[in-house]
Amino acid sequence: MQRGCNGILICHWNGRFGNRLHQYAYASEYARRFDLPFLLPSEWEGCRLFAEQPHTVVPDDTLRLHLNQSHPSLDTLPARAAAIARYNDATGARFEYLNPDAPEQVWCGKPAVFIDSVCAYHPAIFNGMSAARLKDRFRFSEEVRRTDMFRRLEDQQGTYDIAHLRRDDVSNPDINRIPFDRKLARTFDKGEPLLDETYPTIQRYQDIAGRIRTLLDYKRVLAEKL
Repeated sequence: MQRGCNGILICHWNGRFGNRLHQYAYASEYARRFDLPFLLPSEWEGCRLFAEQPHTVVPDDTLRLHLNQSHPSLDTLPARAAAIARYNDATGARFEYLNPDAPEQVWCGKPAVFIDSVCAYHPAIFNGMSAARLKDRFRFSEEVRRTDMFRRLEDQQGTYDIAHLRRDDVSNPDINRIPFDRKLARTFDKGEPLLDETYPTIQRYQDIAGRIRTLLDYKRVLAEKL
């Protein structure tokens, strides 16, 4: 068999960084528990952010190409499964699909599996993980720890709250009911300045910040009463 013929393979990144953390956490823990290689379809943000790098990017150029397609007809689980089946035939590998959201599969221990899931929607996923190991797994790299921002925040730790504000929390009307415009969303994606007076950007963020403050104040008052 060729290198890369067993292990747990994330065959597709679902979502952005927050969702990728879930996928990486589950797959890396599965690999650790069953002493298997941990394979990624490509590098990800964590390659620079985190100190530990227990993964390997898929070494086969053809398989990696087919796993990272963005055309709608190829960016599907059936298309990726077909590419893996062809890889199995060519190399003698026996990768099979594993659904982390199925309790009977999530920690099954099979030696050659691929997943295509956010890995966040069933308690059985988290029941098999260790919080201590995950904290170590996602320990920041020295490159990050040397930055001025990290040092400033580290000096002030314990004195501030953190809120994870996703793009959809800002732009998806089904989530926040704030008027949505596609031009602003495209600008946001490009990382360009949002301070255009024709769009209610400032008001939008003020509204969201107000909601966050209200939530934090409520939790603080509740904690004091308890």
